[in-house]
Amino acid sequence: MSDKKGGSDTSFGMHVHGPGCGCQAHANTRELPDFPTEIIFKAVFRNIPFVRESIVQLCAESGLNATVTERASKHSTFISCTVTAVFPSDEVLRMLCTRIGEIEGFMMMF
Repeated sequence: MSDKKGGSDTSFGMHVHGPGCGCQAHANTRELPDFPTEIIFKAVFRNIPFVRESIVQLCAESGLNATVTERASKHSTFISCTVTAVFPSDEVLRMLCTRIGEIEGFMMMF
């Protein structure tokens, strides 16, 4: 049996995947940008000394020329660091995010 309007064969449960198809096969996947690409993300920490410097060092060790800015919360309990860098690959991005997550005082990243 064919679905004449869509042109796909639905008799055997066949499905053509694509953007916005709505199926569960795409529920846990993420679309990757074309690398190299500039990515900006934030990491939040308890306010302890040298967090920004630690991130700058990790970026340098990864071969990235990154800009890292820091901002304290209203009562200076937490700090958020914004990292901006051109990442050559998804592997470098994942590795840096993992290493940042291991810094003392790490709370979350987005």
